Amino acid sequence: MNISICGVALLALFTTLDCSAALQTDDPAVVCAILRDTQLLAGNRTQTSSNGARCQSPGRPVRGDERQGSEMTYLAEGEEGRVKRVSLIVKVKNPNVLDAAERELLHASNRLSVRLLGLSIPTQIREALKKPAAANALVGSGSIHVYREQAKGSHALSIFVVME
Repeated sequence: MNISICGVALLALFTTLDCSAALQTDDPAVVCAILRDTQLLAGNRTQTSSNGARCQSPGRPVRGDERQGSEMTYLAEGEEGRVKRVSLIVKVKNPNVLDAAERELLHASNRLSVRLLGLSIPTQIREALKKPAAANALVGSGSIHVYREQAKGSHALSIFVVME
């Protein structure tokens, strides 16, 4: 998965907004079980540095666009024995399935928010998932950040939902 410099900068900005926010559980085994319950495939956890670790799922096709390559994936990042951030990412390669992709992302985001942060996603996050606007919200024990990236020179679009 390629994430642009702009996306990394936005993610860094979002993560500095509220350092006290946290997932209700940071146990990698529990987070992976929650992701499986949300119909996301739990990948293997790998070390990224001396104390950093991440777990990324393979892409799951967006319903109705199995042939065009639009997909949803997740990324859980943190330290060796602790998850700090879970991201849901939808890559939409076919603009005709954008509505279906947004609905799937909304459904998965809400289920994860309840399980990882203790509350459903608020209205501003729901609205951000339906239109091209970034949003940040404190939710339960943590926070949710939503942003989009348009691929240069194509119709491909990535939508990111980050829970911390």
